[in-house]
Amino acid sequence: MLLEKVKKSIRKFKMLNKGDKVLVGVSGGPDSVCLFYLLYQICKEWDLELHIGHFNHKFRGKESDDDALFVKNLAERFNVPFHLGEMDVRREIERLGLSEEEGARILRYDFFFKTAEENGIKKIALGHTRDDQVETVIMRMIKGAGLLGLRGIPPLREERNILIIRPLFEIWREEILEYLKEKKIDYRIDSSNLSPFYLRNRIRNELIPYLKENFNPQIKEVLANTAENLSLAYEYINKQGKRKFKAVAKIKNGKINILLEKFKKLPSILQREIFRIAIRELKGNLRRINYQHWKEFEELIQERPTGSILDLPRNISIEKDKKYLIFFLKESSHV
Repeated sequence: MLLEKVKKSIRKFKMLNKGDKVLVGVSGGPDSVCLFYLLYQICKEWDLELHIGHFNHKFRGKESDDDALFVKNLAERFNVPFHLGEMDVRREIERLGLSEEEGARILRYDFFFKTAEENGIKKIALGHTRDDQVETVIMRMIKGAGLLGLRGIPPLREERNILIIRPLFEIWREEILEYLKEKKIDYRIDSSNLSPFYLRNRIRNELIPYLKENFNPQIKEVLANTAENLSLAYEYINKQGKRKFKAVAKIKNGKINILLEKFKKLPSILQREIFRIAIRELKGNLRRINYQHWKEFEELIQERPTGSILDLPRNISIEKDKKYLIFFLKESSHV
């Protein structure tokens, strides 16, 4: 039974505690609608206070507005607080210089975080499935990614002191559609999911079926299991990286000072993780930081003279002095 599988995942990954307030991100599509119905069923057992959040990107005109109305009606039917965010995302991402997919994701998550913060909510539940995991792994392989990226979507992620949980993490989309059909639950269909304009759609609708037919009928299971194994490896590296970060780094006045000689003696894989940890300490996430930036950081350490400064996206800078690597934000005073 789908509900039991989801409850098992919730317990396995320690996603929920009794009495939690949870913001459920609902687009109106099958995955997020199914997630809401399942969480609603365990409300009494877990003493949960559910809220529904919907972000209208206004990509599809009336269709987008109808999605918002559908989700609003869903919230009212179950007497759950409803939070609506709206923005002309195309105009905003042009201003920010972002791709449509990246910009929509950033603005949507920002809405979820702000809504949670304003309402004292510490957990955001999203409807990512095992299929999303497979599509993400393939997409990152195509674009290029290291261990962190190839582990795919984690079941839990903390940002801005809020925990993102994904209770459908171990569920296939096919199981969700069967459940909704069996329970006669309505949901919305996003017509843009059929558009070949988006890379994820081409992966979902063209590449994965081709791989299943011509290479391995179990390709989705193989990739999902690979991501799980890589995630376990990354968790170990991250744990060791945090331990070493405490040994080599000091945080003072908004700056992170890393002892240069001690850092240089560490294995490269731990150096990379400490680099990521330092960026997260400054900005809360690794948005817009990629492999090329790590290579520039390596060059700063190994080849560039004392006093050199490396500028990274989002106003992040790193200075190399005689004793320290100093991570700081350019808008802050740096003496």
